[in-house]
Amino acid sequence: MNEFELIEQYFLSNKTNRQRAARITAVGNGDDCTVLAHLEGRLAISTDTVVHGRHVPTSSPAAWLASRGLGSSVSDLVAMGARPLGFTLALTMPHVSQGWLKGFSDALFRAADLYDCALLGGDVTRGPLTASFTVFGELPAAGRLLTRDSAQCGDRIWVSGALGAAGGALALFDRKLSPHDSDYRSRLQLISAYASPNLPIDLGLQLQSDAQVHSAIDISDGLLADLAHIAKASRVDIHLDSKAVPVAPALFDIYSPDQALLYALSGGDDYQLGFTAASGWTIGDGSATPIGEAVDGQGRVFVDGRPVGEWFDALSSRLPAGVPLSEGYQHFG
Repeated sequence: MNEFELIEQYFLSNKTNRQRAARITAVGNGDDCTVLAHLEGRLAISTDTVVHGRHVPTSSPAAWLASRGLGSSVSDLVAMGARPLGFTLALTMPHVSQGWLKGFSDALFRAADLYDCALLGGDVTRGPLTASFTVFGELPAAGRLLTRDSAQCGDRIWVSGALGAAGGALALFDRKLSPHDSDYRSRLQLISAYASPNLPIDLGLQLQSDAQVHSAIDISDGLLADLAHIAKASRVDIHLDSKAVPVAPALFDIYSPDQALLYALSGGDDYQLGFTAASGWTIGDGSATPIGEAVDGQGRVFVDGRPVGEWFDALSSRLPAGVPLSEGYQHFG
């Protein structure tokens, strides 16, 4: 199978994708370029790369590279309040495996259906297993943008969903999974959360249109690490109440409360939203939880009144031996 046969069979033959792409393109997938059209607003663009063995375990099936790769990329659009439109894919593989490609492309188009975005083009080549996604989203033609640098003193800090499931899943991958385990269902829930991010797209659209919501970020590297970006960009200090942080319930079936909280604060890969809003703002559907406050400061994050480093030092004494402590994921360092 050559490059063009591969592209035709696994990436051009999906009818639903072709129909979705036709709504937003003048020239579609298969030419030298895709030409976007029919847009009424501003275009948001983001790129993410997933490296096999670095961003997903080496034992991960092809489906995880697709679903996590696209999900993590679309999550950036959600944080800006953009409506997902489409994406391009650059896929590098060490060799051609039709079974692997089918698993990858099937999961890719399931995720595209979930996020209502179309594959618009891309590239395939030989090399270490890597998938890079560039995503496109639409924002209103005029008005403010939801960014990291607009938090205000007195804002409350909010987070969507429940946190820590993906971080807790990563710690399980070296353990065999058996239906006879008492925590089998809980472990499946964590692994599912890791493998297929469930993005709060509707919430992102709602926040973008609400003037009382001032700043936002997606929770990808960990709650503490990502809120630190808001604190630094907005020149405020952020104070969090650890007891208010919503922790994924399945974690408590497997880990101690302290270790579950650790994953919720720093595990990463949650792809929920952290955002700040005026002190009197609230949300009626329970899709987000207030967890702290922004105050005048120098771009720092505090947990229960302590700088993050001090808080982690106190936590470490209550954790089982060998549990790694991290304030969040870092690509280098």
